[in-house]
Amino acid sequence: MKNLAFRPGNELSLPVPSGTVSGEPVKVGAFCGVAATSRGEGVGNIATHASVDITGAVFQIDVDGAITGVGQPIYIITATRALTVTATDNELWGHSACAADGSFTTKSSGVGPALVKPLTV
Repeated sequence: MKNLAFRPGNELSLPVPSGTVSGEPVKVGAFCGVAATSRGEGVGNIATHASVDITGAVFQIDVDGAITGVGQPIYIITATRALTVTATDNELWGHSACAADGSFTTKSSGVGPALVKPLTV
């Protein structure tokens, strides 16, 4: 197809902060996802880039703060790439999600694993 760069575009090579490792949440412009490779690693990535999964899949990833329901906003602290439920001074990254079987597990305060679906463009 004319003008097609690549498909399906589920992972993009994006510029990420120094120290980004595979499995970390990242936000690059409007793209929210999880690093599929560490910075500078993986096929086709230059030293400042990582492959980032932007499929909109649900990830089990650490979040700071209590999660009480499905669809709760989850924010990224851009300086540390940590996820939090605190909106102040942070950017929206995704929302809490339920498991494939429809079950939902609440999470108390502190840092711990939660199911999160990143925003999609």
